[in-house]
Formats: sequence, C-alpha cells, structure tokens
Amino acid sequence: MVTVELLLKTLMKIYCDANMTVELINSGGDHRGKILFFKSKNLKINFFEIKKNYARGGHYHDYPVTYVLISGKIEYRTKSLDTDEEIIETISAPAIIKLPINTANLIFAIKNSVFLEMFDVEYSSKIFDEYRNFVIDKNKILRSDESYSNLSIENQFEDSRGKIFFCKFGDININLIEINEGYARGGHFHNFDSEHIILTGEIKYFENDLITNSELVKIIKNPEIIITKSNIAHMFLGIKKSYFIEIFSGNYDAIFFNKYRKIVDKKMKN
Repeated sequence: MVTVELLLKTLMKIYCDANMTVELINSGGDHRGKILFFKSKNLKINFFEIKKNYARGGHYHDYPVTYVLISGKIEYRTKSLDTDEEIIETISAPAIIKLPINTANLIFAIKNSVFLEMFDVEYSSKIFDEYRNFVIDKNKILRSDESYSNLSIENQFEDSRGKIFFCKFGDININLIEINEGYARGGHFHNFDSEHIILTGEIKYFENDLITNSELVKIIKNPEIIITKSNIAHMFLGIKKSYFIEIFSGNYDAIFFNKYRKIVDKKMKN
C-alpha cells in the first residue's frame, strides 16, 4: 500500500511539474503604480507600473535579472559594484535590458511607463544608498493617488496550449502568453501592427507576407523583440515551454491564415 501511495505521489509530481502553468500570485504597489507578481515553477515575471517623474530600484542582486520596457520612456542608470562604472541612458519601449550580477540600477520614468522583471531564483536584493536616496527623494516630492492606476488585468484564459493573462495599460493591450511544449499559437494576421517579446523558452517563429508570399522561419532561444506588421501572418511553435508578451493598441481582431492555423488546430488535437 505504501509503495502504491509513493508511486501515485511521484506520478502526480511528474505530471504537475510538466504542466506547471503561470499564475498571478500577488499584486500590490504604491503611489508610483501597481505591481503584478506572476510565477511559473521557479520563474518569476513581475510587472511594474511607474508613473511619470517617479523612480524605482535603488538596489542590486547577486543574480542576473532581465528587464523588458513594455511601454513608455525611462532614464536608466546602472553602476557596477566591481568597477564603479556608471552608465546613464534614455530608453524608449520596447526594449530588453540585461542587468548583470552585483550591478545597482535605477529606473526613472520620463513618461508613464510599465516594465517587467524576470528571474528564476528566490528574490533577494541589497540597498545601494546612492540610488535608493534618489528614489526616496522623488517619493517625498511627489504624491499621486495610490488608488489610481493605468495597469490592470482584464481577463484570463487557459486551454491545452497554456494560459493567457489579458492586461491593459491605458489604451495599450499587454498579454502575457504561455505556450506549452509541442503546441502552437497564432496562425492568423491582423489589420494593426503588434509587438511580440519572447521572454523565455525556445520558440520556432513563422511569418508569411501575404503580398509577396515570402516566408521567414527562425528559432528564438533568448529574449527578443519581434515587430509584426499588419497583414503579416504569424505563428509561434513551442519547442520548449515558453512565455512571450503581445502588445498592441485598440480592439483585437484576427483573420485566420489557413496554412498556419491548420498546424495550430492539429497540435491541439494531438
């Protein structure tokens, strides 16, 4: 009996680990804006709203962090604790930012902005006084209504391909999309431009120009920004379990591209 029970527990653990899906585990924030905390197994994906003229950060980590500026414009400062080298740059969305180990960072919002941070360890940080004092000073000078936020979760949906969280930032749609290994998403085209930001995993990306009928196919293993123009059919095939962000303005509308959509549907039936 004990052997059967242990076997069942082991099988359940294998099943759950293989099918671990992304979940919203918490939300919070302050007068600087809202924070949404997502998790899938060890992976953490946190969305931060930062209102104009406010600052976030002022610390450093003993592990690397990937940031994605999804919308807005920021001044981004980093200082290496090893070399004391400081870099100050102005960054507009969309952008992928890699923060090395033991490098302090400071994010100052030139415009209302939203970014995400991504890492795969338990969170820990240490205060970097020079930058943290800047954050504190900004918070003392400015005080906006904590109840007002442009960032929200509108809905969520899940099927065999994985989960989607449908978020909004003002009039901008930001969808956090999960794609399970062996499944495909997309298989359509839009009458608007969109941005897809690959976060983690391994994806085979397909793109077909409806005018020239030319096709682009590539493997993406690292964070990458894909600008998808209107009337360009596209499809994402999960070689490994993967996550990406879809960004667009206005109302959603899609027209199936049969060559790709047949693959999406077939993968869901298998």
